[in-house]
Amino acid sequence: MLFLVSGFNWPYYAMPPALQAVAHCLPIFHMSCIMRKVNLIGATAGWVLPHLLALAVWLVVACAWGYRAFKQWCRVQSMAPVPESQTGA
Repeated sequence: MLFLVSGFNWPYYAMPPALQAVAHCLPIFHMSCIMRKVNLIGATAGWVLPHLLALAVWLVVACAWGYRAFKQWCRVQSMAPVPESQTGA
């Protein structure tokens, strides 16, 4: 579903406004825009800078989310009971 909304295989301008708003929130939309602009028209870094910044925001959010999930996973693992076969008894 997300791939269809990203604008890669369906024209972005043909989507309803609500789906266009969803597409702007997806990292694959920005990556496909960068690839299309660079490969088809030889865009410079200035032309794709807004998409690069959006991907940078996604990177920060994803890293923070992953760090938080990993910390929570470690906390759950440290509170889990250890099976007797691993205690050495």
